Amino acid sequence: MGALPPDQASLGSAINDATRQVGAALGVAVQGTVLNQTATHHLRDHAPAGQAPTAAIERVTDLTAGPQPPELLDLARDAFCSGLTRAALVAAAAAAIGAALAWRKLPAHAIRAAPRTRPRRRRRSPRLLVRAAGAYRAAVMANPTRPEAWRVPSPDGRYGQADGPALNLLLLGDSLAVSVGVRRREDTVGALIATHLAQHHQAVILRVAARSGATAWSLRAQQPHLPQPPGTALIVVGGNDVTLPVSLSRSARRLGQHAAQLRQDGWTVIAATCPDYAVSPGLRPWIRATIVRRSQRLAALQDTAVRQAGGHVIHPSYDQFIARPTELFSEDGSHPSPQGYAALVSQSLPAVIAASHTREHRSR
Repeated sequence: MGALPPDQASLGSAINDATRQVGAALGVAVQGTVLNQTATHHLRDHAPAGQAPTAAIERVTDLTAGPQPPELLDLARDAFCSGLTRAALVAAAAAAIGAALAWRKLPAHAIRAAPRTRPRRRRRSPRLLVRAAGAYRAAVMANPTRPEAWRVPSPDGRYGQADGPALNLLLLGDSLAVSVGVRRREDTVGALIATHLAQHHQAVILRVAARSGATAWSLRAQQPHLPQPPGTALIVVGGNDVTLPVSLSRSARRLGQHAAQLRQDGWTVIAATCPDYAVSPGLRPWIRATIVRRSQRLAALQDTAVRQAGGHVIHPSYDQFIARPTELFSEDGSHPSPQGYAALVSQSLPAVIAASHTREHRSR
């Protein structure tokens, strides 16, 4: 993680969590299989004289058979120790291979203090992480997002009257808050909300701190320098959490912690729950059912966590996306099209307007 620039911290966190949990699951499965097979072969090869190997195995593994003869107990101990030894050797070999690959492929992270007269060079992100993220995205998404779709024009700035008081509007979260797939500034989520507020209510100063690929854990990297005075913060996160092997309850808890911190700093917090992947045509069939269940469960957990933190919750409806998928989804089938973003913003506006009015009345 120390080798990654701040704007790719969420990517490194996601890959780190995925490799750790997948590696643990594979390790348990492989070592368990090695232990079981080795112990079984040992029992079969050293069965007591006059007793069939299959009968000896069944008798040793039968916990309800009562006391066992001493020779069978010794055979069981030897079989278990033999299997455990073989499994440990496999684990040691895997660890040695992993250490060799890490030593050979990963760059050294030690950084010497540069002379003050020289500008500090920006460290390059490891290619291994970037390639792993691309491979994982291709395995989950049927139509991975094109590189040009990630380049979204920034909508930051002031909307409405040039002078006078203005509401600070802050967007935090992942690629939905960034509006990945949109090519025009005025079609982004932030610009749509800020333009409506400025035309019908009050001037707005918009700042989009969201980053593509963000998870609930990486939200803290988006809050180092919040604009002042506090205003309204809209959080859209969760889509990446459900596609990665991370704990949903921990993800929701972290969202609640970020919402509580914003509330403590004086912000009005609005959170849009995780999108329902049941309407997304961009998932591969082998993982679709799992991600759909996880997205629906995370949305419920986020609702509870944000409300407990004192924030407001938006549950977007995706019925329009079911009726008009080709119009409201972009080419990758997971991000909305400009029309799709406009449909989601129309559902979020009432909550944003109500929160802004409440804040305005309190400030008077």
